[in-house]
Amino acid sequence: MKLQPVIVLLLAASCFAVKSRYDNYKLYSMQLQNEEQAKAVVELEQNTDSYDFWSALSLVRDVDVMVPPHKLAEFEDFLNRFNIQFHIKVENIQKLVDQQDPELTAHKNAEGTNAFDWTFFNTFAEINSWLDSRVAAYPNLLTNINIGTSLQGRQIRVIRYSSGPNHPAVFIEANFHAREWASSATATWIINELLTSTDQQLRALANTVDFYIVPVANPDGFVFSHESTRLWRKTRQSWGSCIGTDPNRNFDFFWMSAGASNNPCSDTYAGPNPFSEPETRAIRDFYGTIASRTRLFLSIHSFGQYLLFPLGHTTAQSNNHANLLSVGNAGAAAIRETAGADYLVGSSSVVLYATSGSTPDWAFGVHNTRLSYTFEVRPIRGSSNGFLLPPNQIIPNNREVLNGIVAMVAQARAIGQFE
Repeated sequence: MKLQPVIVLLLAASCFAVKSRYDNYKLYSMQLQNEEQAKAVVELEQNTDSYDFWSALSLVRDVDVMVPPHKLAEFEDFLNRFNIQFHIKVENIQKLVDQQDPELTAHKNAEGTNAFDWTFFNTFAEINSWLDSRVAAYPNLLTNINIGTSLQGRQIRVIRYSSGPNHPAVFIEANFHAREWASSATATWIINELLTSTDQQLRALANTVDFYIVPVANPDGFVFSHESTRLWRKTRQSWGSCIGTDPNRNFDFFWMSAGASNNPCSDTYAGPNPFSEPETRAIRDFYGTIASRTRLFLSIHSFGQYLLFPLGHTTAQSNNHANLLSVGNAGAAAIRETAGADYLVGSSSVVLYATSGSTPDWAFGVHNTRLSYTFEVRPIRGSSNGFLLPPNQIIPNNREVLNGIVAMVAQARAIGQFE
C-alpha cells in the first residue's frame, strides 16, 4: 500500500516527538595512572561517538564517561585490557533526567498555565514568552535585539539592559552548549535581578553598566535537548551522516589548533571552517558592534565550578594574565562567601583542558576584550549529576554566580580595567 504524503508526514512527526531515554546508561569514572592509559582513552574518544565524555582527560582527576547499555561489555573489556581502574558513579542516567523533566516539575499558576520561575528548568518557548513580558513591562530599561536566525528559523535574541547612555558594557552568552540548561537559567536570573533586586551593590552596578545578554545562543540544540535528546550538545546542522557543530569550537581564533575535532560525529567537532554555523555568525556580527565598549565578556557553561580565561590553545600566559587572575579570584571569593562553593580560577588550558575556537578566547584575541571568561557553573567537578543539575540547586547557583559577577566588575574597576 502506498502511503499518502500527509500520512507520511504525520508518522515522521510522531517519530521525532518521541524523547530519547537513558534507561540503564551508566556513568563510569576512570582513574588514569599513566600515559599509556591516557593515550588509549584519547583514541577511544576520537574514534567513536558511542561514549559521552563528561569530563576532560586527566591524570590527576577522575575521567567520567557515559556508556549506553549495548556498549557496557565492550567498554569494560577496554578498561580491563588497559588495566584502568574505575567505578560506576551512576547506575541509571534516566533517573537524573527524570528529576529535570519540565513536564514533571513545571509549576502551574492560577490559570493552569506554566509559571516562569527558577525552581525548575524552562523551555525555549517559556523563556521567550517571559523575555517578551519583561521587555514590555520595562521599556525604559530593556531592549530586545534580534541578532540572527538559527538554522531552523528560531530568533537569536540579545536582551540589552541599560539605565542610561555611554556606559561600559558586560556581554553574557548562555546555552551555546544545548544540554547545559543551568546556563540559560543563570542568564534569565541575571536579567530579573537587574530589574528587581534591591541589593545596593547590584543597583549601583545596574546604574552604571550596560548588559547585553544572550539567554539561549543555540536555540535549535536547546529545543532538541528538551524535546528529543536531553544530553545533546551541538548545533543541528548536518555534516555528512552526522549532525551538529560544537559552536564553542567554531570561532576564528586559533581554530582547530587544540581541544577540537575534525570528526563531524564528535561532540567537539569544530565545523568545516570557522563560523560555519548561523548561530556563531550571529554572535560574531553583533559582538563586533559593541566590542569597543565591552569590558567584561562572560560565556556561561556547566559544569564543574571553574572560572576560566584565555589562553585555551596553549599553556603560555597571555599578556593580561595577572589582571585576568586578579578579577577571576575576586569573583571566586565572592562565590565562596555566598554559599561556600569553591571555584577554580585559571587559564582553561592549565586548569581544565586545552581548547580552541571558543568565544572568550575569540573576544580576547580578536576584539581585545581584556577581561574574558568562561563560567563553568554547578554541579561541582566530579559530581554524579554532571550536566543534570538538580532543580533545587538552580537558585543557589544563580545567586552565587551573580555575586561573583558583581565582585569581578568591582575588582576590574579597582585595577583600572573597567574604564
